Amino acid sequence: MSRPTGRRSCVKVNPELRSKARASRRKCRELLHAPPELEDLSLEVRCRPVRHVHADDDRGCLAEPAPGRRARDAKVRGDGHVPGGIHEIPKPVIIALLTAARGRHAADHRSSTDATQPRRTLQAAADVASDDNSRRRVQNVGVDSSALRHDVARNTIKVILKDHGIEPAPQRGANMPWKTFLAAHWDGLAAADFFTVEVLTLRGLVRYVVLFVMKLKTRTVKIAGMTAQPDETWMRQIARNVTAAGDGFLRGMSHIILDRDPLYTAAFRRLLRDSGVTPVVLPAWSPNLNAFAERFVGSAKSECLDRMVLLGESHLQAAVREFVRHYHEERPHQGLKNELIAPTTVVSGTGHVKCRERLGGLLKFYYREAA
Repeated sequence: MSRPTGRRSCVKVNPELRSKARASRRKCRELLHAPPELEDLSLEVRCRPVRHVHADDDRGCLAEPAPGRRARDAKVRGDGHVPGGIHEIPKPVIIALLTAARGRHAADHRSSTDATQPRRTLQAAADVASDDNSRRRVQNVGVDSSALRHDVARNTIKVILKDHGIEPAPQRGANMPWKTFLAAHWDGLAAADFFTVEVLTLRGLVRYVVLFVMKLKTRTVKIAGMTAQPDETWMRQIARNVTAAGDGFLRGMSHIILDRDPLYTAAFRRLLRDSGVTPVVLPAWSPNLNAFAERFVGSAKSECLDRMVLLGESHLQAAVREFVRHYHEERPHQGLKNELIAPTTVVSGTGHVKCRERLGGLLKFYYREAA
């Protein structure tokens, strides 16, 4: 017998099966609107997937398998009932129903509370925690999120705090961030550093060491001394000069940042400590922790000293003195909102543009005359 070619002619529509199929479809529509407890239902599927008939009047109704394939597809009893029950829902349909119900429940939950809202809430909490007076807020990010009716996992809080540079809770109170330390001691914080300059003398090329001290809040710089042979005696004298009761540059300062240069001897640090200035020794190889002093060294060399051939110690002293004046009175500073440290000339006049030169035009300052 030839095998049927058309799909409509390969099966016969059983009216009883058609009515049962309609009942099954109604059941499916009801399950699509079922609550999430649908996941707890135990639906056992014992029948094989049933073929569908694409009839004009009822697409998708269930039908009896064709006689030629009855033995291979399923065994039908006398009443046309497929073993396992025609009212049983095929496994793909159950998966679709569960997925739809779960997705609908999640969508209903997200409609009242945005899924990204908890993370945004924690991001805002972490941003607030970066402020100086927000230590309690940092330690209670999870509590605050619960108060806002957001359930957030511990790992989410950990990742957000890590992204904002906040240490875990056990280490948070033990180590003070460097930025917090600077802000807490800004008014009484100073820094010191050395830099070297090659000077041409009658004896040949001599390397001089220049020591300066800076007040970090105002960026004011004091050249403490310069010599070709630094030793402990020279360092002790500088410590007495900068901490003098009358006109000492460090008068009123509480801390001074020092690197691990061996010239900062124990006697030098003891004299500072006895005068009320506490030395803060930086870790090894960490110039970024003394960034303001390092910036002054870079400016002095790139703008002045590296552009000159220094002839003798007096020439070096004059060049450094002129640059320090230019640094205080004529050079804008980005850290001070492009303001001058100690201006002696009105910059924003309405007259003609003037130029003041130092060191033969190496350092220039432009300003307007007052009207």
